[in-house]
Amino acid sequence: MENQQKKTALVTGATGGIGYEIAKELAEKKFNLILVARSKEDLEKTANDFERQFGVEAKPFQKDLMKHGAAEELYNEVKAANLEVNVLVNNAGGVRGKFIETYLSEELDI
Repeated sequence: MENQQKKTALVTGATGGIGYEIAKELAEKKFNLILVARSKEDLEKTANDFERQFGVEAKPFQKDLMKHGAAEELYNEVKAANLEVNVLVNNAGGVRGKFIETYLSEELDI
């Protein structure tokens, strides 16, 4: 018998733009979701919308991944919640502008 357990995708930057659209596509394909973004309000709305529209579980995790140590915090929180990640879409953060005009510290934070 084929394993019927749903897969889970962790999507960063999940409340807007490309991250939102990728999360939506995954929800349509019946992936459960771990949604990560900075805005708690937007996260909760997005999670509720995806659960209602697509019948998947969507867990919101508020985190600013541009802050030092935030990725490790997220890892520990996901692990503590006993969630298994099958797919990672790392779409968080970003430094805008010409590389020569940006700060190395910002690039390293990503």
